[in-house]
Amino acid sequence: MTRTFTIARRELLAAMTSPITWLTILLAWTLISVIGYFLVLPASGGEVSIFVFLMASWWLIIQLLIVPILSMRLLSEEKRTGTLEALMTAPVSDHEVVIGKFLAVFVVHAIASAIIPLSTLPFLVWGKPADPGQVLAAYLTAAGIGATFLGAGLFASALTSAQVLAAFVTILIEAALLFGPAVAPRYLPQEHVVVQALSRGDLFQHVQAGAIGVLDLNQVTYQLVMAALFLLFAVRTLEVRKWQ
Repeated sequence: MTRTFTIARRELLAAMTSPITWLTILLAWTLISVIGYFLVLPASGGEVSIFVFLMASWWLIIQLLIVPILSMRLLSEEKRTGTLEALMTAPVSDHEVVIGKFLAVFVVHAIASAIIPLSTLPFLVWGKPADPGQVLAAYLTAAGIGATFLGAGLFASALTSAQVLAAFVTILIEAALLFGPAVAPRYLPQEHVVVQALSRGDLFQHVQAGAIGVLDLNQVTYQLVMAALFLLFAVRTLEVRKWQ
């Protein structure tokens, strides 16, 4: 675990000193702020609970854009510069590298997702404080879904040395995770095992539950399991590379 945290600390330091990281967060915050002011606030009618619900829903869409940017360089850059081979020959295992990088980018994503609770602060001035439980549930749901997306991004980054290609693959995986549960029933019977399985992973439902203050254990488990699976795929991809 010490080596894992060493890699995480190294990666986090690199991310925190990179202009791309802060520009990505700034872009995401600017985009969600504009959406919040011009679309969400009028639609909520000044109701804090509705505002949080809509902001969390929009943040899910924005994650589709920022996660590929945050994750595309994690392993692709190491491959492109040739430092991955040096890292792999160091006394660290593949899973320590993958988990360390994942922890670092997860912290960055958690900072970006803090816009959800921060966006409710103006309501304090109006004397309409948000329900802390609802805000916390919405934030944790965003973090859980972000973990799933980041796992997919890390896997995509392990597949190629081209960062743009890694970002594109990440977007495809995210889209499949996000829209798959809605598309499957159109081509398969409702009682089909695939449809039933996908329905449990409907991320829109996850966000809706979290945004009203409900943390469903099944949904949280799904998010963590999917993140773990993608990290396992990334580890296996690195192991295959050793034999090539």
